[in-house]
Amino acid sequence: MEIRTLQLEELKILKETIKICEQHNLSYFVLGGTFLGAVRHKGFIPWDDDIDIGMPRNDYEQFISFAQTELPSSYEIKNFYTDDKAKNYCTKLIDRNISILRTDSLCSEKQNLWIDIFPLDGMPNNFFVRKLHMVNLLFHRLLLQYSKINSGVNIKKKRNFIEFILIKCGFLISKVISFDTKKCLIKIDWLLKKYDYSKSKYIVNFMGAYKFKEMFPRSYYETPALYDFEDIKVFGSSEYDKILTQMYGSYMNPPEENQRFSHSITQIRFDNKN
Repeated sequence: MEIRTLQLEELKILKETIKICEQHNLSYFVLGGTFLGAVRHKGFIPWDDDIDIGMPRNDYEQFISFAQTELPSSYEIKNFYTDDKAKNYCTKLIDRNISILRTDSLCSEKQNLWIDIFPLDGMPNNFFVRKLHMVNLLFHRLLLQYSKINSGVNIKKKRNFIEFILIKCGFLISKVISFDTKKCLIKIDWLLKKYDYSKSKYIVNFMGAYKFKEMFPRSYYETPALYDFEDIKVFGSSEYDKILTQMYGSYMNPPEENQRFSHSITQIRFDNKN
């Protein structure tokens, strides 16, 4: 499969997302690998096969409301509130006309092409309360992962020893205990909304791949900057060096080939494209 084809289709979804944000004065920021790609490559990381953006919680929820009526007809908002089969917390903006096959979990799964939209949420200002909140969030995220261990956990991703052991335990536990994915998602949603973004000194994209490596002072997101991304400009935090260093270390040096992460998308099919 030509990854460039997939990237350019995802870019179209991103452009529609930005259009709605601009029309309604909503803030967004490119996150994670998308942010790194904007800084290091002025576009996609060459081997990356997804787009991640984040929005302050209030803007995130407004975006979902607007997008449900303003998106092109082939696009659709999907999250665990709009789709009973959803297994992930973040909102996916999908193109129903493009099908893909993911092979990164134990069970291969056919999906529609998507970009991920994450809420940025407040954290407690008190240090000790913040630490307790972090532990609580990690515990409930672990239960969520156990609830979808066979189809929602990337078994090809390189992980540290602790994560490796927790995943192995998950496969064993899932044979005797069944966790309700929807209840796990609702609990995480309640916890993440507990602290007001606008009153918090720290904010986090907790349900992203990097968990608390994506917790930063809220001030980092008060002065967005424009970055080149393919043939458009996108907003990201002006504190790119602090954010990318915390997440990736020496971020301007590409990783070795065996450490390059993707979602293992092996097929792409255009169902109703003209």
